[in-house]
Amino acid sequence: MLRGPESTNNPYKGGAPALNDLVGGHVDIFVSSLPQVLELARSGQARALAVTSARRTALLPDLPTLGESGLPGVDLGSWWGIAGPAGMPADAVNALNAEIGKMLTSPELGTFLANEGAEAATMTPQQFGDMMRLETERWIKVAHEANISID
Repeated sequence: MLRGPESTNNPYKGGAPALNDLVGGHVDIFVSSLPQVLELARSGQARALAVTSARRTALLPDLPTLGESGLPGVDLGSWWGIAGPAGMPADAVNALNAEIGKMLTSPELGTFLANEGAEAATMTPQQFGDMMRLETERWIKVAHEANISID
């Protein structure tokens, strides 16, 4: 979110309407996942300013990180995961985790993800649960410090 006397937060129900408004000149800036904006940046319909992760992306190698752009220590990479219902039997969780891990390490999926600017990371169910808890705590802290509330 931009702050200042002339900035406005424009909530959207998804990336597509926000990207339409960005390309149409109705908003000045939009933070997006790379797969969502990659072709617009490559075609020149949108100007990529920086990646939010700690490392540059091979898909836009000249695009700096936010850290290189003057915001050191920023790492706002996106992640996705798969979760099941609470109380799911441990043997089912472990069997699903093993099969998902096989898919994530397949060359075909690796190529697909790389072309989207993403990469797979396998974790145990415990590691993923710990990461989700840490991410939740991190963003709750950010929201409190920035005085952000859900209206």
